[in-house]
Amino acid sequence: MAAYAGEQAMIAAGVQDPTLNLYSPTFANRNAIIQTEFLSAMTDIITGRRAIAELDQAVVAWRSGGGDKIRDEYHEALSTSSR
Repeated sequence: MAAYAGEQAMIAAGVQDPTLNLYSPTFANRNAIIQTEFLSAMTDIITGRRAIAELDQAVVAWRSGGGDKIRDEYHEALSTSSR
């Protein structure tokens, strides 16, 4: 019962992802790879297998691996869908 009440409070405070109904070709083709690599780096940092100083490089790798392009594609899709 307490978990349900907590979930309801989080739902009320949440914001729906504005990209849910949009398409990004890069997300479709590259996200699984870059997300897996990024989450692997985060797991290594959290568990102490890699230094926290490597976080910036993990972000750079995600962005250059397709993250920035995904953002740009969603930004473009958002701007054309709101016209």
